[in-house]
Amino acid sequence: MRVRIALEEDGAKYEYIEQDLRNKSPLLLQMNSVYKKVSVLIHNGKPIHKSRIVVEYIDEMWNDKSHLMSFDPYERA
Repeated sequence: MRVRIALEEDGAKYEYIEQDLRNKSPLLLQMNSVYKKVSVLIHNGKPIHKSRIVVEYIDEMWNDKSHLMSFDPYERA
């Protein structure tokens, strides 16, 4: 959910694909072969895993507006 909020806040265009966790799609297994879990963001054919890391990536890639996260490590935590 936090990834979708970050994408919406930054105005990034994206396609959301709901996954059945009991029957994972071949795309999810291919792009997330190590963890085999959601969430994964696929950008330019490359997967980014784990929601916290994905949110940081979104914040740096689509930073047209103000940043979602503080530059200060203490405030960011």
